[in-house]
Amino acid sequence: ELPSEPLPELEGDRRDEARGPRAEITIRDAAGNAIRTFKAPVTRGVNRATWNLTRDAFKQPPRERPEWREEPNGPEVLPGTYVATVKYKEQEASAPLRILPDPRRAIADADRKAKWEPLMSVGALNDRAVTAIERIQRTRGDIGVILGRLKKANDASAKTREDPTRAELRKSAAALQRRLDFVERLYWVQP
Repeated sequence: ELPSEPLPELEGDRRDEARGPRAEITIRDAAGNAIRTFKAPVTRGVNRATWNLTRDAFKQPPRERPEWREEPNGPEVLPGTYVATVKYKEQEASAPLRILPDPRRAIADADRKAKWEPLMSVGALNDRAVTAIERIQRTRGDIGVILGRLKKANDASAKTREDPTRAELRKSAAALQRRLDFVERLYWVQP
């Protein structure tokens, strides 16, 4: 049985363990690219899982606290043929899926594709921007480690004058952090 309340204090695999056994479901497009991966609870006997016909969400900038309780959804997929693979422990099974257009919406295939291509292009740009933000934050963390070591070295030798090489390195690191802050603000502003 799944808990009715989210488990905010747990993250990733630990949260999955708290929810009980889960199977991983991967949806692949006709070219074999994994477009959606999610987990579903499993119990003994027959199990049912649903796919909401969306692909994985585009990357999100790193945040101190995730906004979503579950994985966010991306855009709805185009009608076509897909393959669903269910994996639980060492067992794996696959089956083809045929997604048909919604009969309530008379949209030409060409129009669907004309909307899909720019959406995927913008998503790819978003993913690259998020990758840049992640790199900036990792670099800022590395600089913080270096500054921490310099401070520790200066504290250890507080009785003597600071080594000019260390002083220059500290000034350069601080300047680089300011530049990284500026560049990151060009991509996004943290909430």
